[in-house]
Amino acid sequence: METEDLRLDNKVPYRAVHPFEIIQDELAARHISRREFAERIGMGFKELSRMIRDRQTITPDLAERIAVALPGIPASTWLGMQRRYEQDVKDIAERDRKGERK
Repeated sequence: METEDLRLDNKVPYRAVHPFEIIQDELAARHISRREFAERIGMGFKELSRMIRDRQTITPDLAERIAVALPGIPASTWLGMQRRYEQDVKDIAERDRKGERK
């Protein structure tokens, strides 16, 4: 079953939201430092900071580790956010290429 396009209004967002933006909000809401989060997912602080800065892809392995570190949000949700981000980036680029930006 194809569920890639879940937009109800078929509109392209103004900007794509990377899952790491959501993670940062989640960390703030849970009062977890980036350093503590890095430890929880088995990663060095500098490596995590680089991943966030460069908006690196959330892989299935990383999604599983994030799900353990942030209980209540399953790995499938993180992977879905990554897919949505990638699709939004493509859709925004296409819209801007066509000159339809509003």
